[in-house]
Amino acid sequence: MAENSKLLKGIITQAEIEAAKIISKAESTAEEKFKALDSSLKRIRYETDLKLSEKLAELKKRAESTADSELRRQNLHMREKAHEDIISCFNEKIASLTGTEKYKSFLVKLIAEGAIAVNDDSPVVRCSFREELHEDSLRAAEKLVESETGRHITLSLADKQPLNGQGVVVESANGRIAYNNQITSRLRRFDNDIKMIVINALAKEQQE
Repeated sequence: MAENSKLLKGIITQAEIEAAKIISKAESTAEEKFKALDSSLKRIRYETDLKLSEKLAELKKRAESTADSELRRQNLHMREKAHEDIISCFNEKIASLTGTEKYKSFLVKLIAEGAIAVNDDSPVVRCSFREELHEDSLRAAEKLVESETGRHITLSLADKQPLNGQGVVVESANGRIAYNNQITSRLRRFDNDIKMIVINALAKEQQE
């Protein structure tokens, strides 16, 4: 009986030792798994933060690009509007001078400029219904051409349909060469200068 008790005690002791080993191993395994899980969580958090940071940077870049595009669009609109206003203002100013001595003198210069450009001895002048060109204006233009170039020319009015816009068109006698000196065409030749005036004015305004 004593021997059985001793044997049972030994078995229990051995079982406790084995149980302790199993528990220890289980705890060790659990700890390793927790460490691995913690490492995975840290890596996931890092990758998530990195992706979020990259996404925010991308969104910021897009927002800045959108803002820049909008600013460029607004600047372009302002330039176009200012350019149109200048052209409109000039046209209105010229129209208001129609019939005055100042406008008559202006037309003489337009005719002379066109006559010099076509380089013909007998240029023909076309004008709009607004202009009332008379012989004295043509003779004045002839004198202006002669004083500028030394050439003597004879100008005459065309029998063609009047022009729609203000100003004149000077053609060679055979009609092969023409110089458009209407107000709109004349302004177009100075278009780059007008645009630079607008750009500089807007840049100065934005700096103030």
